Amino acid sequence: MSLFHRRSKGASPQQDAVAAPPAAPAPAPPPSAEELDAIMAFTTLKHERDDGKLTQAEFDARRKQLGA
Repeated sequence: MSLFHRRSKGASPQQDAVAAPPAAPAPAPPPSAEELDAIMAFTTLKHERDDGKLTQAEFDARRKQLGA
């Protein structure tokens, strides 16, 4: 008998049993079409700011229009 399987005296098999790992959380539902459109609009806006096509003030104003 290996040390892994050795039980202390008086221990029941239930005491030696290893608890099952917790269940994995359910995956998040995929984003809706509206959510994807909003993400794309914001991403495009951010790229325009990063490329210098928009000032920070213009970016902030258009972001407010998007509701982001």
